[in-house]
Amino acid sequence: HVLVVQRSTYQEEEDSMPVLPIVLGSVVAAVVLHADLNSRPLFDALWMAGLFLGVLAVIPQFWLVSKTGGRIEALTSHFIFMMAVSRLLSGIFMWHV
Repeated sequence: HVLVVQRSTYQEEEDSMPVLPIVLGSVVAAVVLHADLNSRPLFDALWMAGLFLGVLAVIPQFWLVSKTGGRIEALTSHFIFMMAVSRLLSGIFMWHV
C-alpha cells in the first residue's frame, strides 16, 4: 500500500506502471556499463545504477500522464519535461566525465 498524505488526489487505478523492470534494467546496465572511478567495481556499479535510476525516474510520471488522457496543467507538464531534460543532460555529462 502506498502512504499518501493527500489521499484524495492519488489516482490509484491509473498509477499502474511496474517499477521493478526499470530498477532491474538500471542495475543490469550499471553492472555492464559502469565507469572506473576508483577501481572498485561494486561501488562504481552502484553509482552508475543510481545515475540510471535518476535518469529514468521521470518515466512513471509520463506513464501516469498518458493513462489520464494526457491532459495536465501547463506548469506540471513543463516541470516534468524539464526534469527529464535535466536528468538526461546530467547523465550525458557524467558519462563523459
